[in-house]
Amino acid sequence: MSIATTIVQAQEGQTTGKSTFEQIALNNKNSTEIRILALSKITDQSIFEQIALNNRNSTEIRKLALSKINDQSVFGQIALNNSNSTEIRKLALSEVNDQSVFRQIALNNSNSTEIRKLALSEVNDQSVFGQIALNNSNSTEIRKLALSKITDQSIFEQIALNNRNSSEIRILALSKITNQSIFEQIALNNRNSSEIRKLALAQIK
Repeated sequence: MSIATTIVQAQEGQTTGKSTFEQIALNNKNSTEIRILALSKITDQSIFEQIALNNRNSTEIRKLALSKINDQSVFGQIALNNSNSTEIRKLALSEVNDQSVFRQIALNNSNSTEIRKLALSEVNDQSVFGQIALNNSNSTEIRKLALSKITDQSIFEQIALNNRNSSEIRILALSKITNQSIFEQIALNNRNSSEIRKLALAQIK
């Protein structure tokens, strides 16, 4: 069906129920060009939401629908759904202002690193940073980012003392510690790597 024919039908009101524009926009069998034109004629938020939430729609169509949405809960649903593409989730996340959404994404290690980093950059809860930094099933990249945001000395100490953590993570934690007794414990424990023990020894006064 040509664009011209589609517009004529819409103007003549040949369908019932939803407007022709709405039916065309919702039907992912229509061409992207036709759907974009129909979307430009719609003002109903529920139509934009249906399209944005349906991951069978093309990325281009979903992005256009997302740009017209003003409901925070829709942005949150899309950002939290890791079956959505990274591109769509990033766009939704850029519109989110709900800390609970950022926390859920940051704490879920089934999410992509890129999405988690974006969410973590928006989190303002020290307990979330601590949970991520202490969990050695998280990627090193994510743990390092969480560590960079922590202000709690006890978290650094727990990580530095745990020789199941990677050397990279322990060294980063050690660089943040001020407690002399922690350096002493690490230096005295021969289960630690020589690199870690040397670093601890260098900090003892």
